[in-house]
Formats: sequence, structure tokens, C-alpha cells
Amino acid sequence: MKKYKNYTLHLHHEGFTLIETILSFLILSLCLFILGSTFSLIPNILSNNSYIDDRVGILQVRMILAQSRNIMVFHDELQFQYQKEDFTFRILNHKLVKQRGYEIFLQEIDNASFYKIDSCISLQYEKDGKRNEAILYCE
Repeated sequence: MKKYKNYTLHLHHEGFTLIETILSFLILSLCLFILGSTFSLIPNILSNNSYIDDRVGILQVRMILAQSRNIMVFHDELQFQYQKEDFTFRILNHKLVKQRGYEIFLQEIDNASFYKIDSCISLQYEKDGKRNEAILYCE
């Protein structure tokens, strides 16, 4: 018969020292503080999207008008020829719309008007109680 050796498991009762535990709690609390302050900035960032949307829409209008011909300015609309077709920028239902279709560039606009000063065409509009002005095209 074979004789089996008696194996015993030797456990070393080593744990974390007090300094290691305090240091880990300090690092964890620092990370939570940074994460919490980052989350408090998110609502401010999300609330300023309308300004960015307006800038993007105005840049798109500028790109179209830079490639257009025969631009005529009226108080409430802007008529032009783009890629050999006639189009109109108009304010409809508080939106700046390119018609020959219905492409929206700006939204939630109040009291908008187009006007021409010297050789530049501008758009003046009210949004959220603020009066804004954008130069759309200069010859």
C-alpha cells in the first residue's frame, strides 16, 4: 500500500496596513470629487447648444449664398439663383427655411428681417429675447 503524505495548507495572515488603507481611501475620495465636479458641468454645456446650432446654420447659409447669383433682398425674404435653380430664404413658423423644398437652417426665431447695407446682406433676428445679427454675404 502506498503511503500518502499529509499536506497542510499554510496560510499567511497578511492584510493591508493602515497606511495602505488610508492612502487607497484618499485616492478614491479624490477620484469621486473630480468625477462629481465634472458631472456638475454637464448641464451648462448642454444648455448652450442653441448658440452653436445658430452658428452652424448661418455658416451653411453663407456657403450657399457664396455660390449663388442674382441675389435679391426683401424685408422678409431673400431670393437667389443657386446651381441654375431659383430658391428663397424665408422666415416661416419661427424658422429660417430655404424654399424649393423645406430645408431648415435656424429655429425658434422671432422678428427676423433681411437687409442690405452697402454691399453686404445681413440677417437680424430675435431669439430668446436677445437681438442677434449675422452678415450672410458680401459682394
